[in-house]
Amino acid sequence: MTDESARLDEWERQVARDSTSGKLDHLLADLDEDIAAGRVKPLHEVINKP
Repeated sequence: MTDESARLDEWERQVARDSTSGKLDHLLADLDEDIAAGRVKPLHEVINKP
């Protein structure tokens, strides 16, 4: 395993721990607010832009 691979694996484990512990809940709340306010475009509109 390369150093980069090990760092990425640790980063993924940290994100999983943060998600489980609720540390990322504020991001989901912000996203819900943006969706409700119409500030979010459907992903297919962004990806398929000419």
